[in-house]
Amino acid sequence: MKEGKLTWIHLGEALGESNNIGFHLGRMSPHNMDNMEPMWSLLQYSLLRVNALLLAINFDFLERGSYSLSMEEKEKLEAVVAIYRSIRKDVDDYDDPQLELIMESLTEHMIMIDPHYEEAREKQTMGK
Repeated sequence: MKEGKLTWIHLGEALGESNNIGFHLGRMSPHNMDNMEPMWSLLQYSLLRVNALLLAINFDFLERGSYSLSMEEKEKLEAVVAIYRSIRKDVDDYDDPQLELIMESLTEHMIMIDPHYEEAREKQTMGK
């Protein structure tokens, strides 16, 4: 498998965002969000899966002493960066961002990161 190169900027950006969002996720309770509860739960699930991927990359670094990534790992990390950029753009562009639109824009990237995402998404949308 070919090795991919990733800049420290991308990794730092993703890790910083993940830690920041992880902190806030722990304080959010989707049970108080009425009909938006399934979407908020899916967003939390998505961001926790992203965080798990970033932690796995960090543990691999500790084992190998290098951030050399396979092409699959590089694609997943690029999907992470795209997810955070998409969320940031939607929040910055709209006074009242629509959670359903944000989640729709994340689907393609989340499927790359989490093979169980589509199943989790279907369960959440059935709960609406």
